[in-house]
Amino acid sequence: MGNISINQSVAILCDGNNIERSIHELSKSKNSMINFDKLIPKLLNERGLNRLLYFREGKSISSKFAERLHENY
Repeated sequence: MGNISINQSVAILCDGNNIERSIHELSKSKNSMINFDKLIPKLLNERGLNRLLYFREGKSISSKFAERLHENY
């Protein structure tokens, strides 16, 4: 019997407003941030990344953060 190979790719949608609110509440600090360099690989779990959308209503994300996400993912 032959080997079966399954390739998966996923899309990740990040709701920046809710992520920020939740992490600030849990940490009790307005300066806390999520380390996306560690989070995204864990979410992918050895699957391919098809698309990454980071949505933030009412505010823009920093150009540095946007560039980092674009370059890495």
